[in-house]
Amino acid sequence: MKNCFPAFGCVVLLFSLLVNSQGQTPASLETDNVFTGGNTFAQRGVYKGSGVHNVASVFLNGYTESNPGIPITLSPMTNGISVGGITPPDATVINITGISTRMTSNCNSYLGPPVNSYREICNTVGGYFVAQANANGAAVWALNPIVQDFAGISNATLQGEEIDMALSGTPTFVRGIAILAGGSGTPPTDSIGVEISGAMKRGMSAFNRGLTIDSGAASLYGIQIGAILPSGTNLRSMPLAFSRFDGRAMMHNDVLASANALGDFVLTPASGRALISGGALLGSNTASNTDLNGQLTFSASRTTAFYTFTGTYISAPICTFAPLADPGADVRLWISTLNTTTLQLSASTAITLTVDYQCSKRN
Repeated sequence: MKNCFPAFGCVVLLFSLLVNSQGQTPASLETDNVFTGGNTFAQRGVYKGSGVHNVASVFLNGYTESNPGIPITLSPMTNGISVGGITPPDATVINITGISTRMTSNCNSYLGPPVNSYREICNTVGGYFVAQANANGAAVWALNPIVQDFAGISNATLQGEEIDMALSGTPTFVRGIAILAGGSGTPPTDSIGVEISGAMKRGMSAFNRGLTIDSGAASLYGIQIGAILPSGTNLRSMPLAFSRFDGRAMMHNDVLASANALGDFVLTPASGRALISGGALLGSNTASNTDLNGQLTFSASRTTAFYTFTGTYISAPICTFAPLADPGADVRLWISTLNTTTLQLSASTAITLTVDYQCSKRN
């Protein structure tokens, strides 16, 4: 038994389960049953015809492949291992599972110095699925779970996939889902890492929320968006795009939000369009003076008032100002200094006056 495949156990044991689950050897296993070295069970398999062909089948509680009840056409189809079951109305157990793997690792995957490398040995996997496209136009799915209800069924619970993680120790590496794309090929321009498609018939949406980060799920960032390249200098962030449909029902992805290389938050509307605040005034969210806006006050003993920018600018910002009272016919106000560090207003005589200013950066 030491040569058993770790994720699914010996095929010898599986064959015993097949016999016991149905009371007899399945018809599809009565021919071409060949055992080779290493406890390998070889079966020819059927990939032509008009029916469902199972090389090995485990059917429980009256399940048959004639009416599997999933929303795809199963005929013709060939399954290497087919597991089916029906949960009766009077069931009282917590879970009914088609295939269950229970793997436990007692091996340290950390090689330690001088290698100092994690996850290099004895990586233990509960289920390992590989699908390879080895022909032009081939279509492969490594994993394709399906969950559904039926018309007339109410109050059902549908969970497409659930990943439970129990963190009780002090792990050095934690990922809920990791999509690690690599290789030397050229992906299409419309390739997508994660896609949520919920459009249904009758113009309805399947989901109320496309993506939700529950409260307390993350301690630092709810969503982190990286730079446009893995490393380098003067790299802006990848943009967050907002889709829209114009008057001709054409979709555009031309409204963007991103951070530039200096750390400025950049909102980019569609070409020829403007930023609209939705009824609220655009501001700095503080009563203090900022590089965006503020107030400068002339006292009776001064003829200048200034503000020192906190940002780092290559060129001087563009600023405008407006007094909040009439300074008088003989008093002149002007911007006496405006550079990458300072905004200074001057008056031709000592006055007591408050002046509003607004500035916008260039770079």
